[in-house]
Amino acid sequence: MSKSLALGVQRFQLDGRNQVLGWKLSDRWYFGRQRGDDSGLALVWQHQQTRFSLTRSGVRITRSF
Repeated sequence: MSKSLALGVQRFQLDGRNQVLGWKLSDRWYFGRQRGDDSGLALVWQHQQTRFSLTRSGVRITRSF
């Protein structure tokens, strides 16, 4: 679950190692500060075991097994 903070900012746990502090744009899109494997400001798309992260350092595609 997410915890609501100021200005609608929430903390979303994507998996055991990654979380986003920001906004949920739709049921699969997140925008905010990502913490975990690829930290920093990110636009994240996640569906089941697949995650795409767009950060200022590039694009990261992660698939969990």
